[in-house]
Amino acid sequence: MRALVAIPHYFAPQSAAARHDSLRPGARGARARALASAILRLHELFGADHLAACHPQGAALPAANPERMALDIVVCVQDGAHLLDDLPCPPGLFRRQPVQGPPQLLGFAAHEVLARGLGRYDWYCYLEDDIVVEDPLFFRKLAFFNRNFAAPLDRPPLLQPSRYDSPVDGSPERLGGPERLYPDHMASLAPLACGPRVQLTILDRTFTLEPCYHPHAGCFFLDARQMARLVGSPAFRDRTRIWATWLDTAASVAIAETFTVYKPAADSLTFLEVRHARPVMLDQLRPLEGGARTWLAEPGPPLRGAA
Repeated sequence: MRALVAIPHYFAPQSAAARHDSLRPGARGARARALASAILRLHELFGADHLAACHPQGAALPAANPERMALDIVVCVQDGAHLLDDLPCPPGLFRRQPVQGPPQLLGFAAHEVLARGLGRYDWYCYLEDDIVVEDPLFFRKLAFFNRNFAAPLDRPPLLQPSRYDSPVDGSPERLGGPERLYPDHMASLAPLACGPRVQLTILDRTFTLEPCYHPHAGCFFLDARQMARLVGSPAFRDRTRIWATWLDTAASVAIAETFTVYKPAADSLTFLEVRHARPVMLDQLRPLEGGARTWLAEPGPPLRGAA
């Protein structure tokens, strides 16, 4: 198995009051750690065999990794506006792809990296530079969904993970509790597209997957057939509009207009998830008011074709 991973990355410090971490001087260390975590975790889970300690022999013995695949990780950057030389990880785990033009288009440059690899990989992965895969069965779950979804749909299904913010990655001065926030679960009260709910029973636990209410996860993961379909979609190279931000557009618009995007339902969020290593949205939670936790985020604009 082979996987191509494209990551757009940008850091150009301007002001402590900037809206995004990529522009805040004080976020330099955290941004570098987040990107390093994304890269190292992929290699740890999928790119290398494991070691098992044998105490009687005083040895660390090779232990085969059943999820191992060949990883090709490409980080798209602009000269002088990145942290690749600061990453706390060994060299050789990724290659850099210099990109010319406006930094807002780095996400689309990552799309082109994936498109150029068409036909040479089994998986095509787009990750924002602070998205960390934690599940060793991640690709196995995706493959199972892709093989077994039988319902006829106008647009074929694509399973997206739930993205979560963890207090482990939060600001040290934050005094909140141990809440995990899934900020991209529901942007509207109606699903983005029509399709049946799917239930999977694993280890006596039933998980529900459903047409999503919000397509965004800061990433997407396509098999070879899905990648070929995406490249052939008019939405793939559409640069005429943005949804929320340029980066959100690159992560979500083309897949939402090419596939019927599925996500885990509210009672099954942990079935397939990724960690947002810079959990800025977690800081928008507020104390209980009237028995309900409040969140101050502004709702995003609807996508074209949404229900």
